[in-house]
Amino acid sequence: MITFEDGRQRPANYIAICNNIADSYPNGVPHGLQKDAIQNAVDARKGKQKVRVHFSLIESADHTLLTIADSKTTGLTGPVLFDSDSYVDDLPADYHWARFESFAFTKEDPDAIGARGQGKFIFLRSSNKYTMYYDTLRQDGVYRVGATQATRTGCPILPPKGTEAWEGDIGSKVLQERLSLESISEVGSRIIIVDPIDEVVDAINDGSFIRFIEETWFRAIEKQLLEVLVSFGGKTYHANLPNPYPLLTSDKSSDKTWILGKDYSQRTIEIQGENYRIKKFHATYTKDIEISEDLQGIAIIQNGMKITSIKMSSAPTNIREKISGYIEFDQKLERELRKGENQHPNHYNLKWRKSIPYNIRNYIHEQLTNFGREKLGLGTDPREQKKRKRNNAEDWALRQLLNHAKDLDLFGANGKIYPPINTHPRPLKQIGISINNFTFPDPQIAPRVNWNSKFEDLRVTAVNRTQDEFNFSIQVSILHGDKIIFQPIDKIEGVLSLNGKIESSSFDINVLKYQFTTPGVYRISASLFDADTGDRLDHVVRKFWVEKDPPLRQPFIIQPLPEFPEPYTHRQWFTSGSINNSPTLYYNLSHPSYRMIEEDEDSQAEYIFEIVLAGALDFILKRPNAEDGTPDFHPLEADNILGKPEENDLEDIPIKTYQELSKYISEIRWRVFEGNY
Repeated sequence: MITFEDGRQRPANYIAICNNIADSYPNGVPHGLQKDAIQNAVDARKGKQKVRVHFSLIESADHTLLTIADSKTTGLTGPVLFDSDSYVDDLPADYHWARFESFAFTKEDPDAIGARGQGKFIFLRSSNKYTMYYDTLRQDGVYRVGATQATRTGCPILPPKGTEAWEGDIGSKVLQERLSLESISEVGSRIIIVDPIDEVVDAINDGSFIRFIEETWFRAIEKQLLEVLVSFGGKTYHANLPNPYPLLTSDKSSDKTWILGKDYSQRTIEIQGENYRIKKFHATYTKDIEISEDLQGIAIIQNGMKITSIKMSSAPTNIREKISGYIEFDQKLERELRKGENQHPNHYNLKWRKSIPYNIRNYIHEQLTNFGREKLGLGTDPREQKKRKRNNAEDWALRQLLNHAKDLDLFGANGKIYPPINTHPRPLKQIGISINNFTFPDPQIAPRVNWNSKFEDLRVTAVNRTQDEFNFSIQVSILHGDKIIFQPIDKIEGVLSLNGKIESSSFDINVLKYQFTTPGVYRISASLFDADTGDRLDHVVRKFWVEKDPPLRQPFIIQPLPEFPEPYTHRQWFTSGSINNSPTLYYNLSHPSYRMIEEDEDSQAEYIFEIVLAGALDFILKRPNAEDGTPDFHPLEADNILGKPEENDLEDIPIKTYQELSKYISEIRWRVFEGNY
C-alpha cells in the first residue's frame, strides 16, 4: 500500500518566501539584516562577556562578499541533522546548528536561539544570488562549514546527505576554493553573504548601515554588552552611541529628566493578577538638541535591542520631538514579551491588543504624562487633554486610511497609478512631457522616501501632436527648494517631428544621504524646451519627502460637532461636498457610542477610523459620473453594483452595492488591525 511517505515532495518557491519575509521588515533589508545578525550573536553570548560582531564588505575582481563574524559567543553548536524527521521532536537547547539550518522551527522556550526561525531569510534576501555560506568554530575545537541557496523550487543545503562533512581541513579547503576566504580563528560563527544586493552595499558605503546599528543597539553598546565594527573601503568603523545618548542623569536649566528610582518609584505593573517589574525607565527632554526621528520617544528594549518606540502623544509637537529615552524589564517580563503571542516575528513591533504589551504602553504613557505635568509645564486642563486625544485619534485614523486604502483613489487620480511606459503625457496636450513609471519605493510610507531607497526604471516622454516639427531639448533635475541638487540624466536634444514622440532611456534615482543631505521635500522636474527660442513648452513635477513625513494630506476635512441637528440627531456621521469639491465629514460627539470610548485614545482612534473608512466609500459612491455619463465608482466595480446592462435588475442594486462595499471594508479593516493582535 502506497502511503504519504512514498509520495513526491511538494516544491516551494523559496525566493518568494525570502522576498515576502523581507517585505515584512518595515525599515528595509539593510536595517533588518543588521538587527537579526546582531540579535543572533547576542543570544549566543558566552557568559557575561562583551559580544563582538564584525561586518566586512569584501570587494575583489572575482566577487563581492559581506561577512558577519561574531566572537565571545558559543558558536553554532550541536550536530548536523540531515533528515526532516529529526526535527519532529523538540530539539535540545544547544542544537544551534540545526536550528540555523531549519525554517520556522518553533520551541516553547522564547530564549532559544532561532526560536521562530525566519530571521535567516533576511540573509538570503540580502544576496543577489540568494546564497550564503556559514562557518563556526566551537569551544571543543570543531570547525564546520555549511551553505544554502534559495531557489524557485526549494532551498538546498550543502553538503548533501551521504557526502563528506565540511569539517576541519575539508571545510577550510571548501571555503578557500569557493570564496577565497580563510577559516575563522576565534570561537564563534560567521555568515557569508554572496554578492550582496546594491541596497545593502550602498547602506554600508554611505554610513547609514552603521547608523541603523547605533539606533537599534544603543542600549547594549552603552552597557558594554556589545561591540560592533563595520569594515569597507580599507577602513574599519566602530558603532558608537547616537545623539542624545548617553542621556542626562540630572536636570539642567532647560533640560529635564524623568528616571525610575529618582523622580518616581512605581516599579511594578500588574497584569492579570501577576506582578511584573520594570527594571529601568529613563526619559529626557533636551531643548537644544536635534533628535532624529528614529530616536524620538521611549524605546522598548529587549535583551539590549530596540524593538519599537512610543512617543509622547499627550505633548505638542515641539516638545514631543525633544523627548527620548528607554524602558527595560526584569527577566520575567522580558521572557514573556519575547513570546510570539506578544510580538511579531521580525521584532519590530508588539501586538498592542495583548495584555502585556497593552499594559506596558499604558505604563509608558502614564510616566510621560507625569513627566510633562511635573517638569515640562504641560497643563492638566481636561478640555485640552481631551482635544489632544481627539486630534491624535483623528491623525492616526487618517494615516491608516491613506496607508492601507490608497487604492480607494480619494484624490481623484489613483495614488498608485502613474503614466506607464510608452504612454503619452496626460492630460492630452498638443505638446507635452511626462515622467513615466514614477512609483514610490515603499508605497506603505509614500510619499515619504528614506535614504538608501531607489526610484527605478523612470523614463521621460515628450510628444508633439501638432503638424509642425521643431528642435527640442529636455532637462530632468532633482530640486530641493530652488536649488538643483543634481541631474539624473544628460540633457536630451533633437528634432521632434510632427505627430512624433521621444522617449528617454530608463534611469534610476538613488536616494543617498550625501546628495539628499537635508530631510524634507524634494522634486523631480522634467521640462521640455524649444531649443531655438529657449521657451519652456511644458513642465511636470513629482514631489517626495526624504527621511521625513509630509504634512498629512487629508482626502477630506474631518469636523467633529458637539451635537447634530434634527433630523440627524442619532447619526454618527454624515458628509457634504464631493471629491475635489470641499469634501467634509462631520462626526457626532454626542453620539452614545462616541461618549463610551472618548476617554481611551486607542479606542477613539479605531472608532474614528471606522467612520472615515465609511465616509471615504460614501464619497466614492457620490463621485461625479465619467465624461460619457457612466457612473464612476472606481475602484468599486460599477458592474458589481449596477449589474451588466443586459441583466440590470433594479431590485438587485441594494444588495450588490452592500456586497461590493463590504468587500472593501473587510479587506482594509484586515490590513489595519492585523498588526494590533
